[in-house]
Amino acid sequence: MAADLPDREHPDRVRWNRRYREREERDRARPPSRWLTSHRRLLLKLPKGPAFDLACGTGRNSLYLARLGFEVEAVDISDVAVDRLRTRAARRKLPIRARVLNLENAGLPRGRYRVIVNVNYLERKLFPAIQAALRPGGLLFFVSFLKGPSAPLRGRLNPDYLLDPGELLRAFPALEILEYREGTAEAPAPPGKPRSAFLLARKNK
Repeated sequence: MAADLPDREHPDRVRWNRRYREREERDRARPPSRWLTSHRRLLLKLPKGPAFDLACGTGRNSLYLARLGFEVEAVDISDVAVDRLRTRAARRKLPIRARVLNLENAGLPRGRYRVIVNVNYLERKLFPAIQAALRPGGLLFFVSFLKGPSAPLRGRLNPDYLLDPGELLRAFPALEILEYREGTAEAPAPPGKPRSAFLLARKNK
């Protein structure tokens, strides 16, 4: 994977570093994505090997995959988040390699990963690289916010980084869609809870 380190003053790096510093206690207790944990049995059936966590944050999903036996590569633009994940992984002696990377311009190795996780991050330019980076039989877990009246805008999220309804169904044509839904992680949804698209797809060849 080509290195593409954001400079110290990159606006995304500055913004996310500030957020992670402000919410350290909350992130420490934050569980892995329900979309991932609800498919634990499927993950346990996979041959173990490399997994990739895009925009990993402080590593809630990376830590979960590593505990299941995967060798996790995790990347994020925030060095604050990556340092925190490295510390947590080292304390637990888990096989996680976390790096600071600007994913907007990153290349991904073809046919490398058993699992790819993309939760609450949207860079459409990466869609072809993501599906090409899976091994045959590999799984993609993709979750991202949807456009709509409950979208988490409020000045925090550019509408260009919100999915159109049904968009993920067309995003990875080389993959077999195993499950797809639109809604919230909780059922019934709490009032005002942002809606997301949830995709589980497999590369067959």
